[in-house]
Amino acid sequence: MANLEKEFILIAGSISKKTEKASIDLAHDFTHAVTKSVLAAKGGLVVYVRA
Repeated sequence: MANLEKEFILIAGSISKKTEKASIDLAHDFTHAVTKSVLAAKGGLVVYVRA
């Protein structure tokens, strides 16, 4: 991955209560891999929290 210094990535999403566990696991694995890649490329993450 290219150098992402001074770049920020927003990862956001939602699921339904009806979402199958296999789909949730796949999305979790994808998000984990993207997060690791962005941080390894010195990028930043935007954390969206809603109460």
